[in-house]
Amino acid sequence: MLEIENFIKFKQRDDKEGYVYVFSIKAKKLLEHSNVEIVQRNSPGIQRVLVPSRVKKVTSFFDEMGNETNIIPNSIVVSIEKDPIVESENELKFECSENEKFIDIIDGQHRLEGIAKSENELNILVSAFIRPTPTEKAFQFVVINNKSHKVPTTHVKSLLANYQGIDNSLLGTKLNKAGISFSHIPDIDLVDTGVDSPLKDLIKWQNNEEGIIPINALENSFWYIVDKVPEAKEDDSIKRDILYQIWKAVKEHFSTIWENREINHLFEKAPFIVLTSVLVDYAFTYCDILSDLEDSDISIMDEDVFYKSTKMYLKNFPASFWTSEWTKKGLDTNAGRILIKNSISQIKSNIRNKETDMLKDVVVLT
Repeated sequence: MLEIENFIKFKQRDDKEGYVYVFSIKAKKLLEHSNVEIVQRNSPGIQRVLVPSRVKKVTSFFDEMGNETNIIPNSIVVSIEKDPIVESENELKFECSENEKFIDIIDGQHRLEGIAKSENELNILVSAFIRPTPTEKAFQFVVINNKSHKVPTTHVKSLLANYQGIDNSLLGTKLNKAGISFSHIPDIDLVDTGVDSPLKDLIKWQNNEEGIIPINALENSFWYIVDKVPEAKEDDSIKRDILYQIWKAVKEHFSTIWENREINHLFEKAPFIVLTSVLVDYAFTYCDILSDLEDSDISIMDEDVFYKSTKMYLKNFPASFWTSEWTKKGLDTNAGRILIKNSISQIKSNIRNKETDMLKDVVVLT
């Protein structure tokens, strides 16, 4: 039995039929009975594939230190696919078995999953249709996701400027912690200051003159990710999550040289861009390999795919490559980047061939 108390039965048009029920419920309880129908041929499904990184961002929005007061006040939209057995002035009851899936998510699947996975018992606000037609569900999904207007950048700039004097940048800090990026709170700032960033305090830009990774190395890497991963075009947090996964694995593998600031090509512009691009490309190969081995589709957007694929690619890769004296100079050109990429490929070949000298025939060293 699913019981809902203190709901509001809302009718927007007095002269038309049709109600929406608005209520609060424990997110975990709602998830137990929820179903997400994905768009596919000959199916009435309407939803996009769940993106684990977006779910993780929602959970972090509530659970990370400093986010204790964060809330999401707007409701998710669902359709309840059965009539209530009881509808009184302040109570709805639906007859159902444990974990029976009879509530379809129209909008807000990432919010629901993320809130339900919080370490806290959080409530979620819901707007529910009772047994709408498949056409009505599809209509609501399209309208919700295509009719919203983004707040103009000029408006947000003015708002943040006004709040600078009111709350001493508390608003900007909260937005930063929530992973929200505007042109004046750029991705660069989030990468350089975010608590979950493996590149924290390493980006060299106007806010961190002590950093060592050139800002355009980061920008070029983001452009490459967005070009290769369509989902990253729709959501800035996805491109950052991909970069974080890759460089978390890089940092772990090359931990012995991570603090080396004298000779470390890892943090130079061209090598940084090339390594990122190589590892983005390999993630797709990794998915194909696993899909064949497991006889099931492995998606590039599955959780931690870029982290796992990077760990696999870097297995036995020598840290000494990055700290050796490179004889080739002026590598920040198309031709130079090809040399770096060929050098990485040569090392991978040496590893496969079990060469004693893993840096044998590496072009940037000869």
